[in-house]
Amino acid sequence: MGVLIHGATEEHREVENLLEDLEELGSESEEWGAKLAKLKKRVLHHAKEEEGEMIKKAKEILGKEEVQRLGKDFQDAKKQTTAG
Repeated sequence: MGVLIHGATEEHREVENLLEDLEELGSESEEWGAKLAKLKKRVLHHAKEEEGEMIKKAKEILGKEEVQRLGKDFQDAKKQTTAG
């Protein structure tokens, strides 16, 4: 699990760096489209890993009840951030 977490942390850092690059470049830059495509690829890859391997491992470690509680907490937080 530690390897997965380390990899995820690195991926988060890379996405943050790409977002900063996009902001600095501005959408009129010739490099912007390529950076955006790279960002999209990284985010989709990262989401797939988290939805697959990491959640599976979390279920093994935490147990069904804790995973369900965390899922509910996540959904509640998501509703709060998207509301009004």
